[in-house]
Amino acid sequence: MFPTIIVATILYTVLTTFGLALLVIPGLIIYAYLGLFAQTIAFENKGIVKSLMRSRQLVIGSFWRILGLLLLIIIASNVLIVGAEILFLFMLGTPIFWWISSLIPYFTFL
Repeated sequence: MFPTIIVATILYTVLTTFGLALLVIPGLIIYAYLGLFAQTIAFENKGIVKSLMRSRQLVIGSFWRILGLLLLIIIASNVLIVGAEILFLFMLGTPIFWWISSLIPYFTFL
């Protein structure tokens, strides 16, 4: 299951980035419709493409609610990341800890 999630995440990221590169609106649409792919892999044991398509099926009819929840999760996680960076910066204050605090965003979703 873990390799499936990795490959699906890469595909999801590429599709969302491509949509955002076109314009913001297509990227947000892709982001919302395919945003539940990890849950379909974990709970329904779907493959890569089937999980992305199942995510789309689950979101139909609840697009705005799912988009709002996904955006809320991004905003909340970014607030926590910035808060942790500020905490590291002020508590530890040396340049090596600035570098360590810059690594925090890469490990928040593991």
